[in-house]
Amino acid sequence: MHCPNHLQEYVEDASSVFPSESSSNHRYYRLRCECGNTHFQLDQSQLKTVKATCTICGVAITVYDLVYYPAAVKLSGVEVFEVLDSGENQAAVFVMLEYGAPEPDVEFDANDITWCQIFIERSNGDIDRIFNDETC
Repeated sequence: MHCPNHLQEYVEDASSVFPSESSSNHRYYRLRCECGNTHFQLDQSQLKTVKATCTICGVAITVYDLVYYPAAVKLSGVEVFEVLDSGENQAAVFVMLEYGAPEPDVEFDANDITWCQIFIERSNGDIDRIFNDETC
């Protein structure tokens, strides 16, 4: 499965949840904690970092951080996190990562994303986008 290194142990394929949007350049994942839980609280910093905290074991997973992506420039400063206002205090979390078109003679880099969207599944079953950022 292609996804940034910092997410590999915490995601599973979710293309079946987004069948009309999924493609080789737009990949969809569901967050899953190492304890098996799929519900998280999301926090975002003013520097666009998003972390998910497992509602069972408390593990914090960095979902999005510009420092990990070669095409991005990380803003400087001390990060201050606040709960990402999703209207839900815990939710299933989905992540869309966009990759640019493959280039000949350039090896694929799973960390080289160009866009990220984060979705939550609300308690009524609706899936809403709550984060959207282009990395380059």
